[in-house]
Amino acid sequence: MTSEPGSCVRIFPVAFRDLQDEARFRKYERIAINVRHDTLDSRPESWRPARGGDIQRLSAALSTADSWSSRRDLIGSVPQFSMCEILSQHRGNGSSAAPTLAVIKPLDRPELEILERDAEQLTRWQRRADAVAATPSLFDDPALPKKALEVIPWRFRYKYRCQDAGCGGHTQTIVDWEIIAFYLRVRHSPGWRSVMRKRWVDELWEGRDSSLFVGNQHQHPQGFLVLGVFWPPARAFTPSLWSV
Repeated sequence: MTSEPGSCVRIFPVAFRDLQDEARFRKYERIAINVRHDTLDSRPESWRPARGGDIQRLSAALSTADSWSSRRDLIGSVPQFSMCEILSQHRGNGSSAAPTLAVIKPLDRPELEILERDAEQLTRWQRRADAVAATPSLFDDPALPKKALEVIPWRFRYKYRCQDAGCGGHTQTIVDWEIIAFYLRVRHSPGWRSVMRKRWVDELWEGRDSSLFVGNQHQHPQGFLVLGVFWPPARAFTPSLWSV
């Protein structure tokens, strides 16, 4: 399978922590992998690694030079929607063709919510973590023990309005591994919540042309999650791609 700029795909599962060092790709790197359609996932963008589907890294990560121009070209080739428009499509008769992955440009910078998980949620997530740890992946080295997955007792969510004129606001859980890694670095710092907001609101949005990568949940098609943040420094975008 090949994928050209402008199309989004979801490749799952890829147990990143089980990959050999030479296969551990970075964001904005080009990779090649053999995949097959996921027969258990009806979302058209969803693919599974084929057995023997080793990951090949084809190039270095796209540069951040010239205000991230090469990364902007890639992200700008993806069709643009408002979050309200996508949700409307999922509620409509043509929901089977509605995007399940998208790039969303909020109207203004989002708020970051930090919510503590209750005991029931922690138990449920620990079961999931144990199941993942016990499931062999195509990329496992059976000679090496797996590191236990730590369950984070906090949820991080963005609240924002999209570009739709009638938008009443969206609240979406952030599942980007980078926010978990950042939390693990700062969790013992005094006022760590303020440190989190400084990074995930101030630094990623002030003076930047930031957007969100979002994707929905298979069992809950209208339940979208924040998969990541695209945060190039501010400059004028081409009107065809970034106008309201």
